[in-house]
Amino acid sequence: MEEFALRDLRKSAHVQTSEPNPFLSPAERTAGVEEEEEEEEEEEEEGTSLLESPEAEYHQRNNTQNNSREGRSHSRMNLLTPPQSPIPHVPLIICLHGSNDSCMCSWLGLIEVLYKSGHRVLLYDRPGPDTHVGTGADMKPHRAVSELRSYLYSMELRGPFVFIAHSYGGCIARLFLQQKPKEVAGMVLVETGQETALAPAVEEEQYRRQILGDAPLSVIRGNILIGKQHEWKKAFAQAQTPAKKAQLEPQRLMLELWDAEDEKMKKAQLALSRRSRYVQITNVGHHVIRDRPDAVVEEVVWVMQQLAASGTTVASKPMGEKRQGRLQRSVSNAGAGLKRGLSTRLGRTFSWK
Repeated sequence: MEEFALRDLRKSAHVQTSEPNPFLSPAERTAGVEEEEEEEEEEEEEGTSLLESPEAEYHQRNNTQNNSREGRSHSRMNLLTPPQSPIPHVPLIICLHGSNDSCMCSWLGLIEVLYKSGHRVLLYDRPGPDTHVGTGADMKPHRAVSELRSYLYSMELRGPFVFIAHSYGGCIARLFLQQKPKEVAGMVLVETGQETALAPAVEEEQYRRQILGDAPLSVIRGNILIGKQHEWKKAFAQAQTPAKKAQLEPQRLMLELWDAEDEKMKKAQLALSRRSRYVQITNVGHHVIRDRPDAVVEEVVWVMQQLAASGTTVASKPMGEKRQGRLQRSVSNAGAGLKRGLSTRLGRTFSWK
């Protein structure tokens, strides 16, 4: 299934990336290295005009490292643009993965449906744990947001954006929201809320202010305890005497307490927005995006429909520049386009129960 998805993406996706195209074969990647180096030399000769921009500090500090030969082996920004009939003026979707994961490893089912439905998708793959000291899959949120903002500005990508964040990626999405609240059009938070990287004071302030305002928010909860629950049920079924079953009762109570606390943390995030909804998926664990991408797609559909109904639009200028006047463009058929992609391709390409 994964090989088919990669092959399909490689044939039809238009990719802009800070890495060699992830969908190319090793031979094709090697052939493109010389061209990439020539482009970098041309950029150096053009000077440093970006230093006069509001985002110059981020661009200079981060992209110098990320555009180096060593840096490219760490963080990757893969921008997928539909090759045909992209939905005009719809916010860019930014994907933020969790710890010890990557969008390219776990998000293929979701990614294919999104870009085939006419949406641009940015995959922000933070470096893995085997890279140099100071980065890694658990890159600090401040550093990750700085890197992401630098990329968005240097590529002249216009907000506001829709974030899909899983697990630890929720901290990065929330910090981006804290720094640039007007650049976030909506969010889908998948199995987030249990992280501790976001300062408690910042978290509580976001809830108090309802920082997303009327921007649509979907909070998806899986069942992070599903493995432990299965183990308990198996042990209980194998217990031969009432005494042995009674010994398992404290474990059952503890699992119920943990489950209730996890639900409380996930539902607390609903306070980020005045327009939010909560989705519980009980038959999967923490990796909802990998195991039930269809459920995540449905929430993206809902977010896009809400944005279309409210007339939310992309800006006329890249992030970081001051906007003048009211935005006149509108999101059209965003939810409808995504539904078409879901219904026509999801069943053909992937299967799950």
